[in-house]
Amino acid sequence: MAPEALLVGRGSDEAIDLLVRSFCRAGEDAVLTLTPTFGMYALAARIQGAQLLGVPLRASAGFALDANAVLARCTPAVKLVFLCSPNNPTGNLLSEAAILAIADALSARALVVVDEAYIEFAAATASRNRYGGGRSSRCCARCPRPTGSPAPAAAR
Repeated sequence: MAPEALLVGRGSDEAIDLLVRSFCRAGEDAVLTLTPTFGMYALAARIQGAQLLGVPLRASAGFALDANAVLARCTPAVKLVFLCSPNNPTGNLLSEAAILAIADALSARALVVVDEAYIEFAAATASRNRYGGGRSSRCCARCPRPTGSPAPAAAR
């Protein structure tokens, strides 16, 4: 990945806040998240005055991501889509095919943020190195904590 394509911050909360402030205009734009998920996405949207739209994960299917439901919920106001994989609090990895379908479909109108902060706790290998690799310049991933750094108390 090219250095100019990176956003480096002091932790995930700051990066999420900067993304929402950069891409969303108060009272005009929207953030789309899955539910349930990490609460900082909603907090950052509320602070910025952006509308918050939610798409439920399919609990009956192991909290699976429904790409069609995400795309159906994306109004023209949606500027950011946060996908947390493995999801917090459910712990499941989201389907790579569903993530890429969403990124491809929204590549001309919204930034898809793939949050992989807890990837080191996933049973399967996620595909963080594949997102954006020529596939879509509008998809990014948040890297996990450096090896050896302590996990948050909730993850222990």
